[in-house]
Amino acid sequence: EEEGSVPGATLVRDQNLPYTKFEDFGKKFISHFTMKKINAPFLENMTLIDSPGMLDAETEKDRGYDYLKVVGEFAKIADLVVLMFDLQKPGTIKETYTTIRDTLPESSTEDRVIFAMNRIDECDSLSDLVRSYGTLCWNLSQMTGRKDIPRIFLTYSPKKNTRKLSVEDFQEERVELKNKILKAPVFRLYHVLEDISQQVSELKMIAEVM
Repeated sequence: EEEGSVPGATLVRDQNLPYTKFEDFGKKFISHFTMKKINAPFLENMTLIDSPGMLDAETEKDRGYDYLKVVGEFAKIADLVVLMFDLQKPGTIKETYTTIRDTLPESSTEDRVIFAMNRIDECDSLSDLVRSYGTLCWNLSQMTGRKDIPRIFLTYSPKKNTRKLSVEDFQEERVELKNKILKAPVFRLYHVLEDISQQVSELKMIAEVM
């Protein structure tokens, strides 16, 4: 149940919230930035940030702000980044490549990023799912530059009534993904200490050079 919303102009000026840096992205971004307050127990210690979908460079319309830098700033303050992939274009979007290859490594750590292919119940058959999954695995191997392919969670909406593919075999995986997201606040202190340690190391290096 929604309890109201807070506009972006208020969010970026509230010193008690971690969004003050986002004021630098300008009025266009701020006008699209909104916080919705939801009455749900699992959100008591959690904030979910939903970014706009990523686009191909050829078809991209000017958003009016630096999308990738915005994603990077959100990644810096996030305890968990979930990359949701489109079943029809599994990892083939230009902005997806740039985000995984450059933006996230500069803004976050590898253990904070997880990958998921959503809406698998929309596949016409198991062979269609295998093809999409295989394509995403190949694309991720190119984007991450790693020999080992990161785990990809397969998930779907439990309320969908017009499924083409049986999802009984993927129920446990969906629950595992859900629990991983719900546990994100537990790692808040660990990540704060990790960030402080990194900043101290950088400061020590600068001091030695000076």
